[in-house]
Amino acid sequence: MKKIIFSTFYILTSLFLFNTSHLAQPALVLELSEKVEFTDSVRLKIFGLFMSNPISVTVGSSNCYPNLSPEYLNNDNFITCFVPRSSGPDTGPIAVTTLFGTGTSSFSVTIPGPDPLPVELISFTAKSNNNSVILNWETATEVNNYGFEVEKAINNEELEIKNWEKIGFVQGHGNSNSPKSYSYLDENYDKDQELRLKYRLKQIDTDGTYEYYGLTAEVDATITSVNDEQLPEEFHLSQNYPNPFNPTTTIKYNIPVVAMSPVEGQHVSLKVYDVLGNEVSQLVNKLQAPGIYQVEFNASNLTSGMYFYSLSTQGYSETKKLVLLK
Repeated sequence: MKKIIFSTFYILTSLFLFNTSHLAQPALVLELSEKVEFTDSVRLKIFGLFMSNPISVTVGSSNCYPNLSPEYLNNDNFITCFVPRSSGPDTGPIAVTTLFGTGTSSFSVTIPGPDPLPVELISFTAKSNNNSVILNWETATEVNNYGFEVEKAINNEELEIKNWEKIGFVQGHGNSNSPKSYSYLDENYDKDQELRLKYRLKQIDTDGTYEYYGLTAEVDATITSVNDEQLPEEFHLSQNYPNPFNPTTTIKYNIPVVAMSPVEGQHVSLKVYDVLGNEVSQLVNKLQAPGIYQVEFNASNLTSGMYFYSLSTQGYSETKKLVLLK
């Protein structure tokens, strides 16, 4: 009798396991509760039941990389992920696969492509030659660049005024993803007056919008100095380039002369962190003199995702994000 009961139980259990093994995973009902566009990525906040521990998230043909911060891991009802804009433009439904099921949205989401490359100025110099000054500058990339207005001012340090005036215009190259060189000759310069002059550039787009570059060039009767190359006027941490990247990218930063720090330099720290705040790399940790610096970050030993790099020194700290896309 016991053998019959055991056999019956074994058969029923086997039938139950066979039937349940053929059941499909439950479908996830997805809703988009937030979409925020950044310069290099799009953040999506997706709502649904049992959404923790996602295995994969896609938007159309683009991968969406989950944010692994505790705020999102501890909530089973939504996930937040980032789609790099370098994979756009792309339009399609959201597809999510988790340990508890799969789901595809009934709606489509559009991921815009990368923003047009800015007119990136990488150098600006001035050099006196008898009674003239030659200005040279170079751009790394250009988009819709109509041209540059060249402005000059007498550098009056006592009154702290620079009466800028337009002295010329140089036509731009429009659109370019390769370096372009420019020059302008200022023939209205008398070195016998021993005036310290300052030059700057006003970049104008084809639609009329414009911006002034922070880089300036100085020249006087005896000294030629280039603020952007030798003595920057302020701290600055540039966005890494390229971004997203795989596996290397370049980070540039400026260390200026400040009252609390002599020209010999100050201690500089440049570190990279993951989204949980863990330090994954220390790129710089030493005393550096004022100037413009750049370092290469190699992330070949890291997984794809979003990271943060932070520059800190005496009285200054700035953090930016970067995306590793393998």
